[in-house]
Amino acid sequence: APPRPAPPPKVLAASTTMGLVYVAAVKEVVRRRRLVFLGLAVAFPLLLTVIWRFYGTEDLTPTRFFANVGGLIYLKALVYLVSLFFGIPTVYDEIEGRTLTYLTTRPLSRWSVYAGRLLAVQTVAGLLLAGSLGLCFFFMVAGNLQALSLEFVKIYTNYFLVVLLAVFCYSAVFALMGTALKKPLVWGILYIFAWESTVSAAPIRLQMYTFEWHLRNLVVSREDVQKSLLDFVGALLRVEFSLPAWGSLLILVVATTGLMLLGGWIFGRKEYLLS
Repeated sequence: APPRPAPPPKVLAASTTMGLVYVAAVKEVVRRRRLVFLGLAVAFPLLLTVIWRFYGTEDLTPTRFFANVGGLIYLKALVYLVSLFFGIPTVYDEIEGRTLTYLTTRPLSRWSVYAGRLLAVQTVAGLLLAGSLGLCFFFMVAGNLQALSLEFVKIYTNYFLVVLLAVFCYSAVFALMGTALKKPLVWGILYIFAWESTVSAAPIRLQMYTFEWHLRNLVVSREDVQKSLLDFVGALLRVEFSLPAWGSLLILVVATTGLMLLGGWIFGRKEYLLS
């Protein structure tokens, strides 16, 4: 009798695959050179905090200063930068490095591989910004306990949670781009400047289809943020649309989950040609 063919290799459980990929991806991400550049970028608010401690405490209250830092630096710049440079390489680095075959030719669930890698980059990106925010808080209150007020703690906690949510949202967007598109960095930059930054401030209902609008809707103290001349002109033209904060939160959570599932589905079905 002819020998029986060997049974196909058994696919690992999805949770096991996700856990193994997550741990490996975290170790890989923290060794990347771009982490040094991003570390320098998130140190910029710390420099501003030190300057404020020496020269600006009489002009700006702690609440007003942190609202400016959170609204103009973290939500308008650092969240985009960190999410872009962490999110796009989720799968794209494996394609460019021609190491994708190590993940796709083994008996592993592709969706679990994608989810594990995405959660890893979201974790590292979130910890990077959380550490920066935590140091800002420390520099503001160290030897300056009169800065600790209920209003300041409320504003700080609000921005802290909104920034972390923003990182998860935008990382899912950019990871999807890195999975589905060619030249995802170009598309990511266009998405930031041509859609999020522009449309979220446009005087049309279309602004409600941007993440930035819903993230701003979750911020407690938007009126404390200093306005530039362009922002002032934009405010005159802007038509405000209202939505409860819980509605924005629900939209952000559902959209982020949907983007993660869509990215995993594309990664599981797409054929990658590594030339």
